[in-house]
Amino acid sequence: AEAVGLRAEVANKLAATVEGWYCNDPYIDLVGEGFCREGETYGGEGFTGTGDFKLYKNVMSREECEQKCKDNSACKGYEYDSRSWRNTCEIHYLEVEAYKPKEGVECYSVERYCGGAYEATCKYTNLGRGWCRVTDKDGELVEKPEAIKKFCKKEHPCTQDACRNECSENDWCYGYQHKRTEKSEDGTTYGVCNLFTEEMTAIKESRAHIVCKMKKNKKKCHFDYDDYMGVYW
Repeated sequence: AEAVGLRAEVANKLAATVEGWYCNDPYIDLVGEGFCREGETYGGEGFTGTGDFKLYKNVMSREECEQKCKDNSACKGYEYDSRSWRNTCEIHYLEVEAYKPKEGVECYSVERYCGGAYEATCKYTNLGRGWCRVTDKDGELVEKPEAIKKFCKKEHPCTQDACRNECSENDWCYGYQHKRTEKSEDGTTYGVCNLFTEEMTAIKESRAHIVCKMKKNKKKCHFDYDDYMGVYW
């Protein structure tokens, strides 16, 4: 949480001091109806735990919980429990990649961007935790390797940011799949990245650290890297 908070603080300071640099409104996606689970290992490889979060009690609406997340630059997701004896709000500091089903509870992921000359022409929908799948001519879900372009391999892994940015820079890319394979001492995660040339329609669920995200509209996102390097968190 401290590392995420520091990165957010630097981005916000740049937004306040560098001409042409600004932070957009966060992108918020419903992960699922249930308890949020983060992409960190708790209790063994392949198990996703409850993560690092701050709990607020007596929060009377999901909108109030969402606003708490928007007001916290380190927020990567939030969970709202609307059950009458709970009414709680969790602000999560690590990326929310999965959920544990529970009626009356909602889990949302949050993505932020700070940068210069940024045009938000595409956003991503989180299809869930698992392997991306496409539909063949018979309407069956298949792996379909011919619809995949490998961007980062296990021998030369990359961050999820790099994976997403590569997809955003190519209008042929429908979305990406990133599987985490290692984590550095400073907490940065790296992994294998596949880009999809066809629309992904579903996922094959997995307990491994895999995310599948699809563009909401298949366009190129424009970044002006000559001026400033954008920052996702």
